[in-house]
Amino acid sequence: GIGIEHPDAIFEKKYVDQVLPVTDSEAFGRTRELALRGLLVGPSSGAVMHGVYELSGSFKPTDTVVAFFADSGRAYLSKIFTEKKETSPKANSAKKGLSSPVISSV
Repeated sequence: GIGIEHPDAIFEKKYVDQVLPVTDSEAFGRTRELALRGLLVGPSSGAVMHGVYELSGSFKPTDTVVAFFADSGRAYLSKIFTEKKETSPKANSAKKGLSSPVISSV
């Protein structure tokens, strides 16, 4: 998986509002989607984007959401970007009636 099964010793739960479980398949699918938009990020960033999609139903149209993509996809070129395509999380979002968020970089 992309994460560990237990929190690190420095983890302080009091600063966390919510934890969303994300499967490798969901994270990799979002990573591929971001690559198609010109962002070569790693699976942790794909997991972040998946979380944004999952929470998007609770956002108001005037809300601004900031998501940090802290990893590069360069180290994952042979793992994520060459595997067979799985069910697209984008297709799953469409089934839920979620629109695709606008992604911009700073």
